[in-house]
Amino acid sequence: MRFNVDIIKLNEELAINGYNKASFCRASGLSYQTLMNIFNKSNTVSPKVAKTISDTLNIDIKDIFSLQST
Repeated sequence: MRFNVDIIKLNEELAINGYNKASFCRASGLSYQTLMNIFNKSNTVSPKVAKTISDTLNIDIKDIFSLQST
């Protein structure tokens, strides 16, 4: 199971919460490479990464993620 990421909304939430990409990685514990892969290569993430991102941003997971249809 994978989640699609709305990259525009993710960027908005980072800005609203005062994060740049590096500071978000420090706060969330995600590697910078993982975050860059989401933005540059793949707009899908595992459920664990989706939960980490939404928890760090203090938003509902459904705000920026949708279940990928197979």
